[in-house]
Amino acid sequence: MIEQAKAKGDMTLSPTAYAGWTQDSRDLIELAAKGPVVWLAVLTAWYQTIQQPEQKQIVTLIFHALQNYIVFFALALATVATYTQSRAKGLQALRTSTSTTLDDLTDPNSGAKLFVQQAARLFSSSSSASSSLKQQARYFEAPTIIRYEPGQLLAPHYDANFSAATEDANRGGQTLATLLVYLNNVPQGGATRFGKLDLMVQPTRGDALLFFPADANGCFDERTEHEGCPAIDEKWIARIWRHEARAPPPYGLSEKMLGFL
Repeated sequence: MIEQAKAKGDMTLSPTAYAGWTQDSRDLIELAAKGPVVWLAVLTAWYQTIQQPEQKQIVTLIFHALQNYIVFFALALATVATYTQSRAKGLQALRTSTSTTLDDLTDPNSGAKLFVQQAARLFSSSSSASSSLKQQARYFEAPTIIRYEPGQLLAPHYDANFSAATEDANRGGQTLATLLVYLNNVPQGGATRFGKLDLMVQPTRGDALLFFPADANGCFDERTEHEGCPAIDEKWIARIWRHEARAPPPYGLSEKMLGFL
């Protein structure tokens, strides 16, 4: 999978881009446009027209409401832009590694396809038939390959989300399981550390780490806070997040790709 990631030539995105943050601007603007902006525009317009003669109030109210909506919407855009830029910088500081997704499963011998198949078997309770694997993989985000170069790290964080029902609805809801596979040996640094559990896992090629950021009902588990310690040697990992519902593209695998399992 390392070679697949290198061949894709897109190892510049921080993994935080795959954690729901990229939708912040759109969602916040939509929320503001339907709520605070409307109410502020109407209330301000009412205040502006309350002294007007009664026969002119309705027309004047509509005019001022539209005018105020434009002004408040522009202010909302500026506020959201400032907030998301600040948040993006903060998130970038949390994780300095680079990553890419491997969402093409057409090659029958690809590591990405094998990873998805093995992950689906891991979560399947009955059959290893193709239909069963496909059904399990519908809950997966596409495999993410993450590279940590010397000095890069991932600050303590959670994979689950207290507000998953709303913030992560477009990616399958709550993250129920995280599956990591270490793709190379890392003699020094780069351990995955669970501070609240006093647990540390040193990367060894071929080893897998499975943990559950939330329980089967989607309840957040604070004990699973974890971090990627600063790398001394280069570290490569592959990750799959399993959600509580179908993870649709672009986060999850397309129906076409699921058909290759």
